[in-house]
Amino acid sequence: MPRIATRAARLAALLALSAAALAGCTPTTTLVSQWGNPEFVGKPFKRVLVIGVTPDQIGRRIFEDEMVAALGARGVAAVQGYRFLPQTQSGPATEQQLRDAVRQAGADSIMLTKATRTTERTTVTPAVVSAPVVGFGWGGFYGYYAGMWPTAGPYVIDPGQVTVTTYVIAETRLFEAANGTIVWFGTTSSQQPPAGASNAMIGEFVRVVVDAMARDRII
Repeated sequence: MPRIATRAARLAALLALSAAALAGCTPTTTLVSQWGNPEFVGKPFKRVLVIGVTPDQIGRRIFEDEMVAALGARGVAAVQGYRFLPQTQSGPATEQQLRDAVRQAGADSIMLTKATRTTERTTVTPAVVSAPVVGFGWGGFYGYYAGMWPTAGPYVIDPGQVTVTTYVIAETRLFEAANGTIVWFGTTSSQQPPAGASNAMIGEFVRVVVDAMARDRII
């Protein structure tokens, strides 16, 4: 008997770990739409200037570092925009500042990424109520009546809950530097992470975007 109990405990632990692993693999970023300019298919650029369009300088640096590393892993030379654009000004860079950044970086293409809006999805889990269990008493009506009382219900097993999930919609565009021609466009939807987990979300976002551009043979 103890062995059976031990095996059951091990099996339960294994199932719990498997469920946790599967939950951890659930993607938080999905590609909503994409388009690649056929004129640039199979013609990779030599150097990409990556720019995150956001006033959050820390988040911008994390994103640009992640994207540059991901592009580099695919053999695409890239450089962070924060190395060449002003870090202290609160508003957008001027056209001249952008042109100077492209020239100083030696870039032949520019990637711009910006979160455009958020959406919410509400999931309602209904309450689960147990049905009364009929007890046993004496025979006939009187016994049946007496036997029902000890197990009279109903009993609420799960009160149910309402879950609101926020998603961040972002746009990524790749431009040719010489003429400003758009080369690739993609829209993504990312589940907003809990506090302290934004780095993991940025990493997955970068992977989804880079994989999509690679499939379109833009990089």
